[in-house]
Amino acid sequence: MRSFLVLILVPLMVVVFAACEEERVEGQFTADCTDGADNDEDGLFDCADDSCSGSPDCASAGDDDDTGDDDTGDDDTGDDDPGDDDDSGHQHDDDDMPHDDDDSAHDDDDSAHDDDDSGDDGPDDDDTGDDDTGDDDTGDAGDDDDTGDAGDDDDTGDTGDDDDTGDDDTGDDDTGDDDDGDSTFAQQGPPDDVPVNIPASGSASSTLVVEDVLPDGGADGDPTPLQSVSVTVNITHPNVGDLTLTLNHPGAGDIVLSDQSGGDGDNYTSTVFVQDCDDCDTIAQTSAAAPPYTGTFLPQDGFGGLGGFDLNATWTLTVVNAGSEVGTIDSWYIDGELTPPSP
Repeated sequence: MRSFLVLILVPLMVVVFAACEEERVEGQFTADCTDGADNDEDGLFDCADDSCSGSPDCASAGDDDDTGDDDTGDDDTGDDDPGDDDDSGHQHDDDDMPHDDDDSAHDDDDSAHDDDDSGDDGPDDDDTGDDDTGDDDTGDAGDDDDTGDAGDDDDTGDTGDDDDTGDDDTGDDDTGDDDDGDSTFAQQGPPDDVPVNIPASGSASSTLVVEDVLPDGGADGDPTPLQSVSVTVNITHPNVGDLTLTLNHPGAGDIVLSDQSGGDGDNYTSTVFVQDCDDCDTIAQTSAAAPPYTGTFLPQDGFGGLGGFDLNATWTLTVVNAGSEVGTIDSWYIDGELTPPSP
């Protein structure tokens, strides 16, 4: 009898247990939709299974097709999350602001650092009327082809260019400007042979060789001819009235600077003889001045005879001493202006 009851109850319990067991559903437990397993064995895993559509894990992270949600990294429209590709009002997308591709701030076609806008402040390349640096625009600074800017190669009235007229640059090739260096030659001297002793009742000479100074730019490389000259002398002597100073150019000949002028005063100190000076006289004509004649004077013979001659030559300063006291040619220099080349 007992054995009979066991045989009946065991199968009955199996049937009852099977009837009470529910069908396994993906998402039945919290971790089902993110554990990487197909818990209900229907071939769909985690959030890909419709059974997980209500799971918070599947509704909040990285979905691709929702509208108006708060997800990050999806492709939705109208949401307010960062990092997606096509939304409005958020960051790092493709069509909004900032850091996107076609709107304002750091994009490709708007203001600041773009390539084709007008009136912006960034280093773009082709705009008009902006104030950028280093672009190719018109009306701005630092470009290569504009008018009225700084540092270019072909404009008018700018600084440091090479071919303009009427500017004030130094060392350029312009005509009509007011700078030094394109029509003057630098101070030449002192000659290598100074100081030179001046004997009593005798003469002394010092030579200064000028060569390869400012060719005129022609094919033959000929130097530009002289237009004007100034000569500065420093001579020690106790009685300059005994001295005659003569400048010689091999083509122009001798030019007397001063002929026993100055009375019994001593020395020529930074005495400058110039070709033209509205307020200057020769030393012989100067009654108010006295040695050492520091200042500017006209040469006694004038420098007009040097006009048109080549600067590159061996120049000679000769001092003839008619007195009984010795002296010294301490130094002397040549400065001047060249005839501008023909345009």
